Amino acid sequence: AMRAVEENLELYHLVARDAERVKVTNAGLLLFARDVGRWHPLAGIRFARVDGKERRHGKDRNVSQLSRLDAPLARLIADAQAFCAHHIRKSERLHDLFFREYPEYPAFAWQEAIVNAVAHRDYSVQGLETEVWLYDDRLEVMSPGVLLPPVTIQALRSRKSVHVSRNPLLVRVLVEAGIMREEGEGIPRMIEELEESFLRPPSFLEEHGIFKVTLFNTPILESGSPEWQGIVDRLSISTNQKRVLVGCPDGF
Repeated sequence: AMRAVEENLELYHLVARDAERVKVTNAGLLLFARDVGRWHPLAGIRFARVDGKERRHGKDRNVSQLSRLDAPLARLIADAQAFCAHHIRKSERLHDLFFREYPEYPAFAWQEAIVNAVAHRDYSVQGLETEVWLYDDRLEVMSPGVLLPPVTIQALRSRKSVHVSRNPLLVRVLVEAGIMREEGEGIPRMIEELEESFLRPPSFLEEHGIFKVTLFNTPILESGSPEWQGIVDRLSISTNQKRVLVGCPDGF
């Protein structure tokens, strides 16, 4: 069994042999090392909550650090997704004339943002870590490293299936283990899931060597907006039902 483990590690180029011994590659250490911090001080993910839409400092400070997760990457993604699921709020939305609770963001969207941040960050940058910020109106996932050509922000927005990997050994293992999708597939589906939830498309930004994905939880069509009113007016339903849909309290 031990030999099979070594053979698999060699197959994925996570270890390298020389005449004297077996050496573990950086990808192997990041994926499976028991003490990842020994090899990379900030390979984990930091979560923070902002009470409001903007960070404030000093006596008005409204930021609380929820947690910092450190684990080998093979486990870190699942740990981060479970932690984030616990802290994503639920809100009431009108569906089929009834208010029902829905998470602020579709699960696939924020899960994909976390997977991509871990898989594609620049691990040669040891002074920065992946961060997830939860605001009242949005969720930001930031990772060290900018996009590599031919991937561009415009290509991501247009849902083109372009990809290049900064960490091909990491990505191959994560894809074949079923932890992440094939490169180029995740972002288009993320945008689709947000559309289907009537949420704004994600924002992609490169700034100061950081790549940031932002998901917004405000619906494109707010109850009571002119656009929403126009849609409701065209529905073949009763006046009372229309009043419910546009947020009008009378009619009962």
